[in-house]
Parts: sequence; C-alpha cells; structure tokens
Amino acid sequence: MPKITKRLIDALKPGQKPLWDTEVKGFGVRVASKGSKTYVVVYRPHPGGRGVPKRWYAIGTHGTPWTVDKARTEAKSILGRVADGEDPQAEHMAERRHEGKTITELVPSYIKAKKRQRSWREVERVLNKDLVPVLGTRRPQDV
Repeated sequence: MPKITKRLIDALKPGQKPLWDTEVKGFGVRVASKGSKTYVVVYRPHPGGRGVPKRWYAIGTHGTPWTVDKARTEAKSILGRVADGEDPQAEHMAERRHEGKTITELVPSYIKAKKRQRSWREVERVLNKDLVPVLGTRRPQDV
C-alpha cells in the first residue's frame, strides 16, 4: 500500500479495487466501473469498534477542485470528527434528506408514514394544531 499520489490515481483502471493510503488510515480512492475516481474515508462510528459496520464517506471526485493533498487534509478532518464521537456520514445524510425543507413541508410526509399506527389521527392533530403554527416556518435542524 503506497502513499496515494496523482500519478497512482491516474494509473488506476476502471472497476479496480480501492487504493488505500499509507499516510492516513482509512483514506483511499475508489474507482467506478466507468472510470470515475472518488476520494473516500472509511471509518467506524464511535463508540462501537468492530461491532459497528463501517461507513464510507465520499469526499469528492478526483480532479478540480479535489487534489490528493486537499482530499487527504479533508480525510484527516473527518477522522478527527469521528475521534471526537461524531458521525459525519449520518450528519451529511440528514442534511441532504431535509435540505431547505421547513417543518410545514415535512409534516405531511411524517403523517403519511404514521398512518399505519392507531394513533395517527392524534399525531396529525397535534402536529397541525400545535407544532406547525409555532415552528412551521423553521427548518428541523434550527429547532
């Protein structure tokens, strides 16, 4: 396992196994079957050790703006957050899922998911009468 360099990345063939860095543990380059090369970080959320599945965090595609050095620096930052007990992949997915949506926009999909439960009418009433008038214009992550 060599240190990842631009020359090594350019030599990777489509569909090849990931190339892992010797300098930063968990940092590597994944090559898709069509040839696109993506910088990744693989980690296990803290705490949990081997009992927790690994998470793959895609940093970005090789090329502008991501160079090997910028991606390696970002990988160190991500792994530092993991060491502090955060889960960057879960945070990233939560942001993407609710990006820009207000509570008013999210309530109907939540009610639709709850209709399988007996109490869905009460949940709908509480959300529409109590929550939406007070917090409806705010985003969930701002509450």
